[in-house]
Amino acid sequence: MPEKLHIIFVDDELNILQGLRRQFRSQRHEWEMHFVDSGAATMELLKTRHFDVIVSDMRMPEMDGAQLLSLIKQQYPHMVRIVLSGYSDQNMTLRAAESAHRYLSKPCDAEELQQTVLKSLAMQQSIHSHELIDLVAQVDALPSPPALYQELTELIESEYSNVQIISHTIRKDPAMTAKILQLVNSSFFGLRQRVTNVADAVKLLGRALIHSIALSANLFRQLNSPHKQLTNLWEHSYEVACLARHITMHQQLPKEMADAAFTAGLLHDTGKLVLSTRMSDQYTKILDEVETTGNPDWQIEKEAFGFNHADIGGYLLKLWGLPDHVVSGVVFHHEPMASHENQFTLLCAVHVADHLISRQHNPGKPNMLDREYIDHLGLNDSIANWEALVTKASAA
Repeated sequence: MPEKLHIIFVDDELNILQGLRRQFRSQRHEWEMHFVDSGAATMELLKTRHFDVIVSDMRMPEMDGAQLLSLIKQQYPHMVRIVLSGYSDQNMTLRAAESAHRYLSKPCDAEELQQTVLKSLAMQQSIHSHELIDLVAQVDALPSPPALYQELTELIESEYSNVQIISHTIRKDPAMTAKILQLVNSSFFGLRQRVTNVADAVKLLGRALIHSIALSANLFRQLNSPHKQLTNLWEHSYEVACLARHITMHQQLPKEMADAAFTAGLLHDTGKLVLSTRMSDQYTKILDEVETTGNPDWQIEKEAFGFNHADIGGYLLKLWGLPDHVVSGVVFHHEPMASHENQFTLLCAVHVADHLISRQHNPGKPNMLDREYIDHLGLNDSIANWEALVTKASAA
């Protein structure tokens, strides 16, 4: 019999807790649930037993949800942290973004909350490395290059800039893109569909909120003495994103899918940002070994850590609630056959784009294209056409 999931619900309104207890009664054989009415009581309970998930209200007396989740992030980083709140205050949302993985708005039906919990845990349960889970759980923001930060701040403050100019700058930066999409896809903004287009996110969030995100100290962590391979990470991610979008459009998929391919391409190396800030010394040795041996970085990472940057990036973005097809494009971009996909998707676009852009800048680099995967999709004849798009993507 599989082990039960241990979940704690926190809300200062007893009628809300009673309602949650009734809603999730059917889950009692799979979930061990505890219902607590304050942040202080929650911290005391966590001292006595293990929990996998916390679902907390935001506005509570003495210790609010943002303070509670911040403490849990520090002391119990393995836990999935979900906000369930009836308030859409922007300042509160930004505070919660520091520590929460997912957001839901009240009223929330049992099925929606159940699916959110299950989706948040799915990736965690599929990864057996506790080191990876603990590493990613501590991440609330990713490093961004200072030049882009300064450029965006100037644009937002300028009366002559517009949404197109601002979103163009944001799309160059994987870290900023990830956090903005995390926020706009939260239930606080009441959207019926996932937003994967940065320009749409800028329009929905508005300049004021974008500016707040830009000024957040936690979002802009600088790389300390970055390895020379990482100095090209921003350019590589942007070029892969452009080419992935062109490939998807060439395959005559809808514009929405092409935009999602751009997002997946931009974020495909997100895990490298995490490794560079959380495991700096070890990762520097990995990059040195890549240069010395010429072996693929993701394979050396796997041998050294038991996971690689694709695992980290996909796991983090899954927790943040990005669409599954975008997450898949990140997780499997080096090993697409593991996805079990049988037709062209944005994963294929990202995999091919990553290979072609890498080969363009490093002709002597080992061939990363998974020919078995391309053949499995019946797309061998398309490779030449995709290669012809590289110049177009580079000029975008």
